Amino acid sequence: MKALTVMWRLALTGWLLSLSSAFADTVRVANTELPLFGLGNAQELRTEVYMGALYLPGNVKSVEEALDESVPKRMTMKILQDNWSSREMVRKLKERIALNNPRAVWQGQGQYILEFASAFQENLRRGDRIDIDHVPGQGVKVYGNGTLLKTVKSGALFNLLLNSWVGDNPPAQSFKTGILGGNSAKATSELTASYEALLPLPNRSFAAVKDEPKPEVKPEAKPEPKVVATAPAKAEPKPAASKPAETKPEPAETLASAEKTSNGKSADSKPAETKTEVAQAETKPAPSKPAPKPEPKPAETVLSLELPTTLLEQAFVDPDLLFGDYKRDAINLFKKNVNYPVKAFREKLQGEGVIRVTVDKRGTLLGTEIVESTGHRLLDREMTDMVNKTMPLPAMPKELPDEPYTIDIPIKFSL
Repeated sequence: MKALTVMWRLALTGWLLSLSSAFADTVRVANTELPLFGLGNAQELRTEVYMGALYLPGNVKSVEEALDESVPKRMTMKILQDNWSSREMVRKLKERIALNNPRAVWQGQGQYILEFASAFQENLRRGDRIDIDHVPGQGVKVYGNGTLLKTVKSGALFNLLLNSWVGDNPPAQSFKTGILGGNSAKATSELTASYEALLPLPNRSFAAVKDEPKPEVKPEAKPEPKVVATAPAKAEPKPAASKPAETKPEPAETLASAEKTSNGKSADSKPAETKTEVAQAETKPAPSKPAPKPEPKPAETVLSLELPTTLLEQAFVDPDLLFGDYKRDAINLFKKNVNYPVKAFREKLQGEGVIRVTVDKRGTLLGTEIVESTGHRLLDREMTDMVNKTMPLPAMPKELPDEPYTIDIPIKFSL
């Protein structure tokens, strides 16, 4: 009897495990079931950095359809590196956004990109899971190992992040293929097994409390401009304008006194009139006193508009975004000068390689290095010739520090 009980429990456990694994490729966002759309390994120079997964509604068949802001979706990153600094991660994310989105587009979302980047305050460890959800009508929600880290109220931010995966300059071409669901069944099965086995360390969590005081500071900062706005309103030229009004009755009194010497009766009647005139003149400043009250109101609205402008300006000069934008233009310039060597074409040589270019802020070439060979000298030499044809590059934005910069240019030779 005991043996049957043990066997029954084992069978039940196995069934539950199989049931859970069957639903492991489905998540829920905004009360919508999202099946796994694609999966891939993100690499930097053939070093695996994280596994990425894209979840979309079942009726969405392409990434183009997923760009609709009314569609709920999720991007998930599972970290593969033992220790990935938050600064390095944020730098890569921002550069990748600028690399794959036109400047006119990402600049309009600049303040939201910085808000998103501020969610990552801690270094990441192998197995850590970052979920980025797009919730229609609410914006982007960022989770770290299940803990809500940040909510960014932007409907367009998620598409910038998605383009950083599937744009012209993805983390790797194989990664883009996998995210778009283009892997073979065998490759997908292997990636899925690795993805599900990658779990956070025991008791590993993110402290969301660290991010809470930041929004509290912002509302407190708003009254400060109001106080500043009332200070210039204290300039009281307008009450001073009532003083000339007081000088007007004085000549009236002198005229009246002059008339006293000529006609006593008429002089008596005119002072009474002048008194009323003086009274009227004195009442004129009275309505001018409430005049300053409406003036602080427009001053407050102007100051409140300056706050988001400052956030936008911060994004405009953010070095990671600016350098990512510069890299995109530079890579496009390099690729215009790449040719397929005739001999390599005849011999049907193919391959993918990466050449690293080091330049200074003025765009002057400091050095080159083939960090990933194509496997063929002819093709590697063509990558070097491509660089020599392109140099020098345009000068970098003045906001960037004056220091050496490296640009990795991926080149694919295929027939």
